[in-house]
Amino acid sequence: MNTKTFYRLFALLVILLLSCNFVTGLVGSGNGPKNFTAALTAPDVVALKWDAVEGATGYILELGIDKGDSIQFVALPPDRTSYEDLSAPEKSNLTYKVQVITESGLAGKSKIDIATGERKPNPLTVKPEYDKKKTTTKVVGVQGGTLSLVDSNKVEYTLVIPQGAVSVDTEIHMTAVTSIKDWPLDGSEIGAVRLEPEGLILNDPAILTIGIPVDMNPGLAAVGFAFHGDGGEFHLQISDQEKSLTNNLPLRNAHLASLAFQESKHIVRMPMVELNVNGVGQASGDNAANFIKIHPPTGAGAALEQKWAAEAIADDILTPLANTKGWKPPPRGRMEGQEIAKEFANANNCKELTGLMGSFNNWEYDLHSRGYTVDQLQQYSREAWDELANKVKDILENTASECEKSAQPGSAAPAESSCAKALLERIANPGTSNFNMQLQAKMSFKLSNKELQDIKDKLEKCKPKAYHISGSHFGEDGDACDITQPFTIGGGVIMVFTPSDASSGTFAYSQGPFDANGGGTYASGNGIMTLAVTRGCVETPLGEYCTDGTEVMSMTPIDSATCTSP
Repeated sequence: MNTKTFYRLFALLVILLLSCNFVTGLVGSGNGPKNFTAALTAPDVVALKWDAVEGATGYILELGIDKGDSIQFVALPPDRTSYEDLSAPEKSNLTYKVQVITESGLAGKSKIDIATGERKPNPLTVKPEYDKKKTTTKVVGVQGGTLSLVDSNKVEYTLVIPQGAVSVDTEIHMTAVTSIKDWPLDGSEIGAVRLEPEGLILNDPAILTIGIPVDMNPGLAAVGFAFHGDGGEFHLQISDQEKSLTNNLPLRNAHLASLAFQESKHIVRMPMVELNVNGVGQASGDNAANFIKIHPPTGAGAALEQKWAAEAIADDILTPLANTKGWKPPPRGRMEGQEIAKEFANANNCKELTGLMGSFNNWEYDLHSRGYTVDQLQQYSREAWDELANKVKDILENTASECEKSAQPGSAAPAESSCAKALLERIANPGTSNFNMQLQAKMSFKLSNKELQDIKDKLEKCKPKAYHISGSHFGEDGDACDITQPFTIGGGVIMVFTPSDASSGTFAYSQGPFDANGGGTYASGNGIMTLAVTRGCVETPLGEYCTDGTEVMSMTPIDSATCTSP
């Protein structure tokens, strides 16, 4: 055989081998599905695609964040050659891998890199209506407590607040929602309640259990949601649909079997650390996925929980794999722990960190409800706790330093001071809160008692900004002793303000003439506070009349040391 003929035969053999490998898709070690691609469908949502592999019985997806360990996070049936990662972390360098599963076990693997962008908040506002005849109130102390009501559609609601969730006696209100105009999902709105004081942050998650007396659409998923009392910041929320009432709640003073839902066909549980309007509706997987891409809420914690809620719907409809030889289905919780750790590292300020702590707290509860063991919970949350402790240390030290500088003439106190003081109080006096006790233990490795006392002394040098506020349409008049903390002023109506920072936030009002009620957002500066009323209603002889508009109130600085809030 001459040299020319040899090379022709060699080339033909190579072509045949490559063709065979292309047909089966299993190209030796390290080679997996062909044409593996990744594209952003939102700044923090990644769509993955690959070619089908002949003989595959399924696929496993892995993800590594910022060159970290690659973790399996979902298993897909053989007819699925695409996946949209709805909970991809923002502002991250990601490495995805897709691995083939065959009858013999794990086979070839392909990978691709992609960078996510910064999430762009675009919160949605809905228009809720409340049933003033369906309401209940109870004072809850450090021992915890329970509130219950049944709305006009016989949907049952029970809120269980565990021991240690509140540090002082607090009056909790629950009011039924009669309807939500501009409902955004493709399924129906089943029921919701308004929980007040709005914006109250609990030390540990309360559990809202919703009993639904009617059959739900079997083609749609149950999905939790939350929004502010004025309808702002509508977002999806993690929830768990129960098939029975025999499971223990991971609370020290509550048991699911003790909750009486006599007429309910479906039970949905929702953990929550912040009181707002909370409820349950239905949505398709595609609708939920599209919603989170179009309407990310403002808060990082709310955005994270919304992504998890949508992804839970998408994962629930996946077909279980027939063959599990040589591998175990990946625990999603491990990847979620990394995602929380990334969000902690990206937190820009104390208020954002506090919101993320609430979502972290909810997530730890949710792992319990999904059947994760204590060892798994500790393992999957370890990185998040480490990042949280580092961020808390940075915020406390930086804010304390700024407070020390503010004691000098002509210097202003940092806006973060009140939040940092509250954070320090949770560490110094955790009470019986599970989360706060864990936080205290983690911080003991970051800051000594002497360092904590030094931070406390410096923070005390920060005097909160206090104002006398007056001048709305109904003649309200009152003092805000700390403009960064929730405050109430009275007059013709009762106005409750929930700050987002030192110059903006949300407000809600009620009572007064004609049963006035409503709310919106506010912004302050240069001695005035501008109220943007997104929904204001009054009762008239012809029924309820609602509108929107703008009002301006005056803000006069006062001495915080002598200030007294109502």
